[in-house]
Amino acid sequence: MGYLLVGHIVICAIVFVQMKLQLIRTSELVFPIVLFIPFFGFLLLLAEEYSIRSNTMGNRDFEIEQLKIQDTKYRRIQIDQGENQDITVPLEEAIVINDEEVRRKLMLDILHKKPEDYINLLQRTRLSDDVELTHYATTSMMEIQSNYELNIQKLSQACRKNPDCLESLEKYRQELKSYIASGLISGTVLTIYRSQLHEVLIKLVTIDPEQKEYFRDLIENQVEMKQYSGIMEMLTLIKEKWKEEEIVYQLFVKYYFSIGRGDLIANVLEEVRENKVYLTNEGRNWFQFWSQEEA
Repeated sequence: MGYLLVGHIVICAIVFVQMKLQLIRTSELVFPIVLFIPFFGFLLLLAEEYSIRSNTMGNRDFEIEQLKIQDTKYRRIQIDQGENQDITVPLEEAIVINDEEVRRKLMLDILHKKPEDYINLLQRTRLSDDVELTHYATTSMMEIQSNYELNIQKLSQACRKNPDCLESLEKYRQELKSYIASGLISGTVLTIYRSQLHEVLIKLVTIDPEQKEYFRDLIENQVEMKQYSGIMEMLTLIKEKWKEEEIVYQLFVKYYFSIGRGDLIANVLEEVRENKVYLTNEGRNWFQFWSQEEA
């Protein structure tokens, strides 16, 4: 056992040095997985490195990340500057701001508050020319990822000890969803965590089949993984349970769009009209988008 631990430490040290020397192209954010998941984490690193070097990774993650950056472009955050407590800086301007002192104060303020809320900004800052800021951002992102990994590992162990504990499964679901949505993982690693989320959601819908949120997450997660087995049966089931809920029809549309059935999307929208399904403001925007109706 001792030899295995020593071997793992040596491998981690080699990986860390090669990442710093940029001999490994995989992001340093994968390192916590190598560190906390012996052997399997190293295999994941090899798979990611192979994908990057063979140019097999698609553009979809990049496009989604770009959309996330667009979404947060005009979010405003407060920074503390002594007597002046009212200064706000748009995230887009924070990257290109000329005043080095203000820029660093902004970054330090983010790190001291809730850096996990500004992952997109941290990712962009890692590409800046400011060496100190790049170090801050990279260190912060690695710490965020390490926290996710540790929390997920603890929750996984808790669920193994008590597989029918709804509270533990719910916490596990939330942590996995948050990690997946963070944008910190992609490719093979993302697929692995989506698979874990799938297993958790299967247990949750079995234990508490009256929670439509569990079905929603289960269907959306399977669509993202492009694993369509059983989705139609679940859609039929939730339609029987919650026929008046807009989320049911949104899930139908998401599924049909993923499999390229535009004709079936039109049928769903017509059904929304005929059944006079109540739509929230968000639901009306969704309906207008897919039906191409004027607001």
